[in-house]
Amino acid sequence: MSAATEIKQVIKISMPLIAETLKQESLFFINKANTKELELYAYYDPNSVWYSKKHDNMFEDINSINLNQNEKAVLNWCYENKKVAGFGTDTFGALNILFVPIINKNILFGIFAFKVSNKTIHSIDTKMFLESVINLISISFERIYLFEQNKINSINLAKEELKDILLSSISHDLRTPLSSILGMILVLKNNNKLDKKMEELTSQIIFSIKKMERLLNNLLDSARFDSTNIVLKEDWHDISDIFYTTTNEFKDILKDRRLEIKIEDLGIFKTDFVLIERVLVNLLENAIKYSHKDSKILMGFKKDNNYNIIYVQNEDSHIEDGNLSLIFERFFRIKGIDGDINGNGIGSFYL
Repeated sequence: MSAATEIKQVIKISMPLIAETLKQESLFFINKANTKELELYAYYDPNSVWYSKKHDNMFEDINSINLNQNEKAVLNWCYENKKVAGFGTDTFGALNILFVPIINKNILFGIFAFKVSNKTIHSIDTKMFLESVINLISISFERIYLFEQNKINSINLAKEELKDILLSSISHDLRTPLSSILGMILVLKNNNKLDKKMEELTSQIIFSIKKMERLLNNLLDSARFDSTNIVLKEDWHDISDIFYTTTNEFKDILKDRRLEIKIEDLGIFKTDFVLIERVLVNLLENAIKYSHKDSKILMGFKKDNNYNIIYVQNEDSHIEDGNLSLIFERFFRIKGIDGDINGNGIGSFYL
């Protein structure tokens, strides 16, 4: 049974009971779907046979039931403040309508309204009855709400598990052939009989394969970061090792740049090696993309009070001020110095 059906059942049972006991016209308001606005959900008139003969009628033909401007204002006040208002209360007590919010653990599920035609609603017995029924309705609504939340959480958990399985499968299916191709190309490159042109060609193939690996890593990381289940695998690492692993990804193309590594302080600290290396790989790749040949690229590390600062700088960056706030948006790209740059705008997204 859905939450909407269960809510309807609670109102269908409780509303006639309240209205017949109080001898007052009763209304129930509930939130519109995905909004903070209230809408009339049910109306019951104990003086009309049409409602007593068939309780489902309380949910039908309710569009003709309207509140005046003052009543609407008090209804909204009751909704915003989560307090009883209207007839006989300290808030807008002159009105002939009483608004009672259905609340449990500070969650507002709806508001009952009673059009007061006689003063019996003020009797002690009536107040005790109304309070008891409203409490039972609040508890029922809370149970429906908690059940729905548990169902949503279970669905989300199943989605996360399925996503992890798919990511692992995609990662394995793509990495395996890439690793095989890379291994064969490395064997070919280590052949001393290759001429200069073939050496350059194999270097370009190796760089392209590693670029595909980086793209795969970025896509997988982007998917993982959309999840709330990221767990950092922190351990003690030396910044020198991180810099070495990062620059080794680009050892061929970095021959066209003047790379300088500057470690100003002792660089041993706790971090997730794989993730910090991915960040630096993307930064260094962008520094290479957006710089001229023979220009300087600086990778550095320093401490500032309790912070470890890692930075990558190039000499030719020409990012316009208007793009500075956009460069970390997913899929956003800017043109390189020599025209457009191959890329997908994912690498900087998770920095």
